[in-house]
Order: sequence, then C-alpha cells, then structure tokens
Amino acid sequence: MITFSYLDKSDKRNLLPILFDILYNNMKVIAPSDLGYEEEFAQWVSRVSPALERSARQVIVCHNGKNIVGFLQYYINRELLMIEEVQLERSYQRTMTFYRLCKYLKEMIPGNVQQIEAFAHRQNINSISLMNHLGMASIDDDGNSPFLHLRGCANAVKSKIR
Repeated sequence: MITFSYLDKSDKRNLLPILFDILYNNMKVIAPSDLGYEEEFAQWVSRVSPALERSARQVIVCHNGKNIVGFLQYYINRELLMIEEVQLERSYQRTMTFYRLCKYLKEMIPGNVQQIEAFAHRQNINSISLMNHLGMASIDDDGNSPFLHLRGCANAVKSKIR
C-alpha cells in the first residue's frame, strides 16, 4: 500500500541519494545527459540540499512499505505553488499513485494559492500532456530552453483532482 509523508530534512544525507536514483533512472531514458552518474548526482545534490534548508521547500515522499518509490518537491511563495520535481519509479507510473500523490498535495495547499507552475523537459511528452490535461499551459516559451515552463489556475487544477 502506498503512503505519503514529508521528507525528514534532518536525514537528507541518507535520503537524497534514494530520491536521485529515482530521478536519474527516469530521466536517463527521457533526456540522457553527457555527464556520468556521479557528476549528475553531485550537481543535483549541490542544488537540492541547500534548497531544503529553507522552510518553504518541501518534499512529499511516496512509500511502499519501507521503500521510497517516488517524490514530489515543491515550494509555496505567496499565491504561487511551484512544483519543482515529481518522480515515480517506473512500476508506479501510469497507476493511481500519481493521482493519490496529487490528492495528498491538494490537501496541503493553503487556500491563498492562486497559481500553480512547473517545468517539464520538452522530451517528456507524458508529463507535458498530463499538465495540459490539468489545465496548465506553456508560458515564456522562447523555444531555446530544453524545458517548458507551464502555469495554471490553482482552482482549475484542484478541481480536476477530486
């Protein structure tokens, strides 16, 4: 059974490698990098670890028993919910796990949040399609970045998650 909890930031040294492995295994298929595993890990940890020191930065962790099978990283800045990363192990993709994760997050979002934003790699067609289905649309697209920046009305997105 899948359960959700917030990342224990005091144990990030042990937990970040687990989260990175999920991210790495997904992204090496969608958008392979020229960097090796160790280099990518070092870069990712150098960005994520200090960010977690800020109280606004949160990570919801998906558990199947004792195993971590996914996570959602986000922060809230006034009326904006910024989804920074959503990753599920392949065997949990295209299951109800994503929906349940969104439902869990929905319960945690303060009522003052008006906008939801996220980035998706251009090659991640499934992620872009899912965000479009939730009512999010691309903004600030100059065509040069490997990422699309998407935004949607929080109430519209939340209404799709019943």
